Amino acid sequence: MKLDDFLAFLMLQLSVVEHKLKAPFMGIRSEDIEPDDMITSLIALKALIANPNDIRHLGSALKFQFKKNKWIIFVTTDESEILSKESEMFEIFGLQCSKPEWALDNYRELTKFKSPIEHFREKKAYSEGQKEFAKVLDKIMNIKIVD
Repeated sequence: MKLDDFLAFLMLQLSVVEHKLKAPFMGIRSEDIEPDDMITSLIALKALIANPNDIRHLGSALKFQFKKNKWIIFVTTDESEILSKESEMFEIFGLQCSKPEWALDNYRELTKFKSPIEHFREKKAYSEGQKEFAKVLDKIMNIKIVD
């Protein structure tokens, strides 16, 4: 095989691999949202997360998710502060936190549920953290979840 043919073949293979790696992320977009102070002051959020910067980022994600009423994934590699509380974050706030490599799988699972607001409304019994969060959503975004 000629060297030029071999290099052309390698370049083609590299292009195929590059496309396979990029394709799942092409539909993902990033948005910057300033959270409301009421969201970042949630006692339930502060009880779970100690870092004020993490609380601001999570507050931004919560505001966006419930403002748009679309599931989002909070992608992070922070295992000690955020990912270790992943189930509590979803249970109280309906926010899915995920490692980057699991984000698309988690998103596919979330889309099997109704919208975030409807999902939250269907809960039968609310924890104190969920009630506190519902009051904040009602006050700052006029989104009624708990009657």
